[in-house]
Amino acid sequence: MGETERIQTSAVPRCYCCGEAGDILYAGLQDRLFSAPGEWTLRRCRAAACGLIWLDPMPAIEDIGKAYLDYYTHDAAEHVKSGLQLFVEGIVEDYLYRRYGYPCKHTGIAAQLGWLLPAFPGRKVDADFSVFWQRSHPAGRLLEIGCGSGAMLAQLECLGWRAQGIDLDPAAVRTARSRGLKVDQGQLAEQGYEPASFDVVVMSHVIEHVHDPRALLSDIRGLLTEEGELVLLTPNSQSLWHRCFGAAWMSLDPPRHLHLFNVPTMRRLLQEAGYRSVEVTSIIRDANGGFLGSLHIRQSGRHDMGVIPPLASRLVGRVMQVVEWALLALLPHAGEELRVIARR
Repeated sequence: MGETERIQTSAVPRCYCCGEAGDILYAGLQDRLFSAPGEWTLRRCRAAACGLIWLDPMPAIEDIGKAYLDYYTHDAAEHVKSGLQLFVEGIVEDYLYRRYGYPCKHTGIAAQLGWLLPAFPGRKVDADFSVFWQRSHPAGRLLEIGCGSGAMLAQLECLGWRAQGIDLDPAAVRTARSRGLKVDQGQLAEQGYEPASFDVVVMSHVIEHVHDPRALLSDIRGLLTEEGELVLLTPNSQSLWHRCFGAAWMSLDPPRHLHLFNVPTMRRLLQEAGYRSVEVTSIIRDANGGFLGSLHIRQSGRHDMGVIPPLASRLVGRVMQVVEWALLALLPHAGEELRVIARR
């Protein structure tokens, strides 16, 4: 392997959250989703009350870009929707109207059936996520960190938010701007946003990629209004699929996922960052995709995120998502993702 390909690393023998030493959990892991070079080791904190999982050694900050050289592109293509998809879209819009107060533009029978959506837990959590569990807030200011090509920003703008975003990927930023969205490129700390300038800051699957998550959480808090909220999603290291698939769990994602959190570690970081109200729960969003991806890794050592699974596989994924949902009654911290809602 040439020096230009090799990712420079630094040793991280102790837990970021509590400072305790870590035991090796998995060793010799390779990138199973793309083609970043190297073999990687994950440690788990020895402290029973902590359990943070992290990479050791960890990619150096100045070299982390090499882990993303062939990372998935942010798809901005417009897809033609089938009649069934439009029907489901009408049901979701009616649900969002009933649950969060957003306008429902669809007409017909579908726009009267939103009350049915909670009977389909996977579809319901997808709908909740589409508005980040936020009630309608006309002209409210929202910042999405890691917005990609801006698909969610565009939807939130249509729903009345004054939404803007930030992303590290220059190609994604160009795509988002071409759609007329307000998107900045670079790190949050570089942007010079005014303090207390956002009602809501959201980020999905970002915090696990960050070398200093506590500092990022603190910076975000400074941007929130007095009653502002942070909403974030991140993989849950105590999830059912991690317990089932072990080293084949897709969300380990070495070498891009630097820290993997559970409910206690995430709550602790938010409290240390100064948030006065912290709600951390595990949810089943993307448990369907997480199951299929982990299964592929166990079977073949890899998973191609760009390939849409056949219908039969997608149905299996949805069934397994319902299985995880049912088990949350017994194992409330076993959802595929952590959802955080924290108030400044």
